[in-house]
Amino acid sequence: MVTRLRPLEVTIVFEHRRYKLGETIDIDLELHARRDVVVRVGRVDLICQENYKQTFDVPVTKPGSGAGPGSPPVSVTATKPTTQNRSESYPHDSMTFVSDERLESGTSNKHEVRLEISHDLPQHMSDPTASGGEASWLLVATLDVARARDIAERCPIDVVLP
Repeated sequence: MVTRLRPLEVTIVFEHRRYKLGETIDIDLELHARRDVVVRVGRVDLICQENYKQTFDVPVTKPGSGAGPGSPPVSVTATKPTTQNRSESYPHDSMTFVSDERLESGTSNKHEVRLEISHDLPQHMSDPTASGGEASWLLVATLDVARARDIAERCPIDVVLP
């Protein structure tokens, strides 16, 4: 039976401060069951949301003149720089904290998660065609619940870049 109400309430608790690449985030997750549920998999992701401009060359064909009078016209191919705004979201780091866990209605389970932030810079920072980029970060706890919609709880987090 699939219900419309969320079968689980998820609470994410962590120290709200500035984190640096390479640091560890200590996260306390509490799952409170509203009904009997089976959590297939639960994970925490550190999501990087990037906004930047990307410049690249686009081939442009221009009509040209032939070699001489009466010869067929020749096209000339050149390139023109083009800039596009890009917006991407991807998991920078992930950790599974629960697998195949059964919760009875009205019960709670607590999980302590230590998520290490990798030293990798956001993708746009190593792309020579990207400029004007900024990154924002979210902690997202996602639970795959049997016979119900997946549950995702989000919290913004402050990660500073070098």
